Amino acid sequence: MAHAATLFCSFCLCTADQIENLNLQSWTLHQGAQVQEQAQVWLNTTTKSGCKTQAQSTGVWWTPLHSLPYWDPVKHVLLGSMHNWQEGVLKHQLCVLWAIGPQEGSQNNGPAIDEDEQWTETDVSESASELDELHQEAAEAEASSLQQNLSFSSQCSGRSSTLSGTPTPDEPHPYASDMQDEDDEATGDLDYIPDTTEHFAFTDAQLQEIQNCISNVTLPTWVQ
Repeated sequence: MAHAATLFCSFCLCTADQIENLNLQSWTLHQGAQVQEQAQVWLNTTTKSGCKTQAQSTGVWWTPLHSLPYWDPVKHVLLGSMHNWQEGVLKHQLCVLWAIGPQEGSQNNGPAIDEDEQWTETDVSESASELDELHQEAAEAEASSLQQNLSFSSQCSGRSSTLSGTPTPDEPHPYASDMQDEDDEATGDLDYIPDTTEHFAFTDAQLQEIQNCISNVTLPTWVQ
C-alpha cells in the first residue's frame, strides 16, 4: 500500500498510529507466502469496493511481480536509497535536525563533486546575461549613492553646525534605509535555521535498537 495507508509497511503489520514505534521486537512481520495469498484474493475479487476492503484489511494488493515464482514480496523489497543516501535526507535529519555527529559542511570533502558537470552553451549564455544585469544594477546603485552624497553635502554646507558636516541626531543617515533593508533581508531569510544549544539525544537503549536494525538491513552491493 501507499506510505499514507493504515497498513503502510512492506515488512511489518504496524499501523499508521504505531509509526513512531522503534522497538523491532514488537513488530509483527509480514510473511511472503501469506502476502502472496492475500494478493491472490485481491486479484480474484470482482468488485472495486471489495478490492478496497481487502487491501485496507491486509495492506496488500496485487502486482504482476507475484507471477514470478522466485520473488518473495517481503524479502525482495528494497528500501529507497535515492532520497536516503544520494539526496542526503538521512544525513540532514541526523546532522542538522537532530544534531548528531558532524554538522553538514564541517568536513573537507576534497574535490568538488560536480567536477564532471560540463557547461552547455545555454548555461554560458544565461551566465553572460546575468553578469550584464549585475553590472547594470551596480552602475545604478553607484549613481544613486553619488546622488545621495551630493544631496547630503549640499544640506550640510547650508548649515552652521559644529559637527563638521556630520548629520544632526534628528536627521537620518543617508544610508540608513539601505542598512535597514539589509537587516530585514537577513532576518527574513526563509532558509535560516537558528542555532540552539538544546539538541535531541537518543538514550543508549534507543541507539542499541537502531544499531540492531542497521545490522539486519541488506544493502545492494553498489551502496557504500
